[in-house]
Order: sequence, then structure tokens, then C-alpha cells
Amino acid sequence: MIAAAGFTFAPLQLLPAAASALLYAGRVRTLRGTPRAVPGLRQGSFYGGVGLIVAVMVSPLSTLSDDLFWVHMVEHLLITDAGALLLALFVTWVATAQAIYIAAFGYQGATGIRDFVTHVLTTSEGWWLIVVGCGVGFLFALVALCVSVVSFPLMLDRHAGAGDAMVTSLRAVARNPVPMAIWGLIVAALLVAVSLPFFLGLAIVIPLLGHATWHLYRETIEAELNPQPLPPRAPRERKPAADFPANLFPWRRKDGA
Repeated sequence: MIAAAGFTFAPLQLLPAAASALLYAGRVRTLRGTPRAVPGLRQGSFYGGVGLIVAVMVSPLSTLSDDLFWVHMVEHLLITDAGALLLALFVTWVATAQAIYIAAFGYQGATGIRDFVTHVLTTSEGWWLIVVGCGVGFLFALVALCVSVVSFPLMLDRHAGAGDAMVTSLRAVARNPVPMAIWGLIVAALLVAVSLPFFLGLAIVIPLLGHATWHLYRETIEAELNPQPLPPRAPRERKPAADFPANLFPWRRKDGA
């Protein structure tokens, strides 16, 4: 790891993001000039997300979060919602699912939902697609569960590195296979159930699952025997609400200079 002026460069942690970008670029190049070509806006959104992840991983975000509350909240949001490894896993799954579909039906797409359902449920190729697709998807879901079940809460709670957090998550699953399998089934069942009514239930279930994940982490990972005491912070002057949003930027003087 290389660090300079608050910025860090860890090649191992950046490798998943780079791999996902290369895989995506290769797939975009393959589909170029075909009816399934990827629109430029979608490409920009994907590369923008990868760039955001890389910026977060190399920027001094954790240092600023100790002093600025809004940066601390951004850190929480980005750590929990954007994982480079899970992004790479998702892109790989999308490419794999596309390859399975092509192996079953070729490059000819369905003309509509009804045509797609008919091909999937009434042909041998469709049932092969269901069996193989669900089996491969289960393997991807299993990997995602094993590497993330306690890794994100661990990074937030103890500021652990991504590698250490994922290894700890794998060990937790290995030592508690039955509870973790039940937890994975509960998550999958709830997400499927609440996604049926136009995904409206996700607004309720996602926060509940996040809260439950925190309790799962606390029950699974032992508390630190000798936690490092936090250094006392310097007293801060009281900032009236009338100064909002200017008080979010403490480096600016009140005279506006």
C-alpha cells in the first residue's frame, strides 16, 4: 500500500474494480454493432460508478470523516452501498447469465414477455436455462453472502480493511454454516416477496435487513478485548442553524475570505 498526503493506493483492493471495468468494456465491444449494443448513457453510468468507487478507495475520506459529519455519512453510504468486489461479482454474473441465455436460445431475442415465457416454460432449452441459470446464480449468491455477511459492519465498526473484513466474514460462515444458511434464505425470501408488488416493499425491508445484519454481526463477532481508546476531540464552537449550509464547510472564514 502506498500513501501520500492522505491518499492511499492499494493495488489488491483496486483489482476487483479494474477487473469489472475490463470485463464490461470487453462485453460492450462484443455487442457493438448488434441490436443489443449498450447505449452510451448506460456505459457512462457504469464507468462513473466504477470511478466513484476508485475515488473513495484512494481518497482521504476516512480522515475527513473524523472532522466533518457529512463526510462521515457519505463514508457510511459508500461503504455499505458500493463494494468493488460485489460490483465485479455482479458484472460477472450478468455476463454469465447472458452467456447461458445465448447457449440456450442463441442471439435471437424474445419479441415480448409472453414470447419469452412461452420459450422458457414450454421448450427443453427453456428448462435447461432454468436449471443451469438457477444453479449458477445460486453459486454467485453464495459467494456474495460469504464475503459480505459481516464484512461491511466490521469495516464500519472497527475500521478494518476490506481484505481482513472479507476473510473474517468467510471464517464466520465456516464456523456457523447452518445459521448463515438460514439467514441467507430469509434474505432471499424477503427480497423476492417484497419485489413482487412493483418493488414497493423494498423501502421497508431493506432498512430492516440492514438493522438485522448489524445484530447478526454483533452476535457473531466477539467484542474487542482491548479496544483502542478514541482520542479526545478538540472542543468545537457552536454553530447556529441560521448558518446552514455554510457551517458544513468549516475551512471558510465567516468573513467569506
